[in-house]
Amino acid sequence: MKAASKLAMRNVIELPDMDEVMARELLSKRLSDPHLMRDVNATGLLLKQLTFIPLAIVQAASYINENSLAALSDYLSLLLEQESDVIDLLSEDFHDDWRTRETKNPVATTWLISFERIQSASSLAAEILSFMACIEPIGIPKLLLPQTVSKRKWMEAVGVLKAYSFVSERSGNETFDLHRLVHIAMRNWLKRDGKLSDWTTKTLTRIEGLIPMAQMKATNCFTKFQCLLADGRVREAAFWLKAKSSWGEKHLEQEHPDRLASRHDLVRAYQANGQIGEAIELLEEVVMVEEGTLAKNHPDRLASRHELARAYRANGQISEAVGLLEEVVAVQERTLAKEHPNRLVSRHALGMAYEANGQIDEAVKLIQEVAAIRENTLAK
Repeated sequence: MKAASKLAMRNVIELPDMDEVMARELLSKRLSDPHLMRDVNATGLLLKQLTFIPLAIVQAASYINENSLAALSDYLSLLLEQESDVIDLLSEDFHDDWRTRETKNPVATTWLISFERIQSASSLAAEILSFMACIEPIGIPKLLLPQTVSKRKWMEAVGVLKAYSFVSERSGNETFDLHRLVHIAMRNWLKRDGKLSDWTTKTLTRIEGLIPMAQMKATNCFTKFQCLLADGRVREAAFWLKAKSSWGEKHLEQEHPDRLASRHDLVRAYQANGQIGEAIELLEEVVMVEEGTLAKNHPDRLASRHELARAYRANGQISEAVGLLEEVVAVQERTLAKEHPNRLVSRHALGMAYEANGQIDEAVKLIQEVAAIRENTLAK
């Protein structure tokens, strides 16, 4: 690439990134039935998911034509599947009149070749790309990325990634975006070579070194995690919370409040991401620690047990959920007023667990009692 630039000197024609207008035109020309694009919303969403990459658009149109899909939203739904399914989709071969039969067409294959060339051209560029594959691909701060003593080498490495149009830099704030599909393909490449686990560990280790617990508190990180969860950026929230929790495991005692709080935060992210098994595993550890360090009626201990019961129920472990909630309710009945919000929430949760367990009479009785107390409390 550098050699080509030197040979061309000033006779270089810069091709701008494809915008939405150009992308719509390309898709329209490639579709057998351009009327599919009458769904303007689906068309726009599809092109954004393909990040306006010409090869990806051509492959998508070919797949839609060959499989006679009735709507662009059908292909869009395939793109929003799990990573492995998206990789299968991007690995679909397709016919292109402009290429020879010997040419490997799929987007995934094309990117794989590019990844291998990047690795040969710049080991630092490959490291940066591998790091990016392990975190949320949008708004990546420069500070997080692997660094080198030589500023020139670092800029050259980033330049390689930008030249391949894998990475774009936001002007003025030193943050980078990695195309979503490139992110998925890169993770697949690392997984194929058995490197994804190692790079995930390296990424977490670097972040742990950059963001100690005290700094997390000072910058009100918990609020940021809440914002990420509220914004639907669950995987990004889980990544940061896992880093925070890992730091606590290394530097804080088992029963330290900050360590336990970090694990609770991570549980919330896991639950939001549908990782119920991981959430249960963490909560069981928290509950075990608190049983040895906190009084039976301590609010934190009761809250953890309540949360574990909810996770059990979501995981179909109904009898375990019922058992835990019965214990929580029994303690609260001895220590809290009957109209206390925590006691009412626990009793209601137990009623719902009874219902899920087929104990209908107990469920109806408990929920009616809770409803009556709430009604009286509100009337006052």
